[in-house]
Order: sequence, then structure tokens, then C-alpha cells
Amino acid sequence: MQFVKLPMNVIKCIDKVQRNFIWGTTDTRKKMNVDAPYKWLPPPYGFKLNVDGSFEHTTSKGGAWSVIRDFNGNWIVGKSSRISTNSVLNAELLALIQGLQFAQSQGILDIIIAMDSAEVIKMLEEKK
Repeated sequence: MQFVKLPMNVIKCIDKVQRNFIWGTTDTRKKMNVDAPYKWLPPPYGFKLNVDGSFEHTTSKGGAWSVIRDFNGNWIVGKSSRISTNSVLNAELLALIQGLQFAQSQGILDIIIAMDSAEVIKMLEEKK
């Protein structure tokens, strides 16, 4: 599998399409108004790897996503992949593993990892 760093104009175009899809407009002032327990915070230095996994129980198919940003919040590189799995937990674990492998393949080794799976985080903390 090969990865390509997208030019900024392509990233901006993708962002515009996403805003239009979600909000029916490309107005950059539109923000998601969701009662989230947290908001994305940049790392104090270096890079941050955000990962997420999903799973559809009727098809046993899912997805794994990884995004790497720098300490200024700038998009460095991202990746998504289709996965076959049997649970949400497994999808989240696969997303973490693929994200770490992806960061390593990009030469990014000193990173902060963020994910929303409390179960995976608890498992990792218990292994310390």
C-alpha cells in the first residue's frame, strides 16, 4: 500500500465538500454543534495521532481511520481503510494498530495518541 501527501488545495477541496455535505453549504463559519465531552486539542509539541474504528454488525465490515496533525493543528497526513472484524472493540484496536504502523511508516515516532474508545484506553492503562 502506498501513501501520498495531498496538496493543500486538494485538502481544502475535500473540506469544502464535507462542509457542503454536512451543512448544505460551504460556509466556513458553520461549525458542528454537538455536545461532545471534549474538543480536539493540539499536542504541546510534535505530533498527534487520532484514530477511530467502526463496525457494522450485520455485515462484519468496518473501517479504520488515522489522522496525524502537528502542534499547530495542521493536517500532516491521513489514512482510512476497510476492515473485516467481529466487534467494535476489535475495530478500535485495529484502528490503533494501523494508526501506529502508519505513523511509523511516515517516520513519525514521537507522538501523542488520541482515541474515543474508553474500553481500549482502559485495556492499555491496565497493561502498564
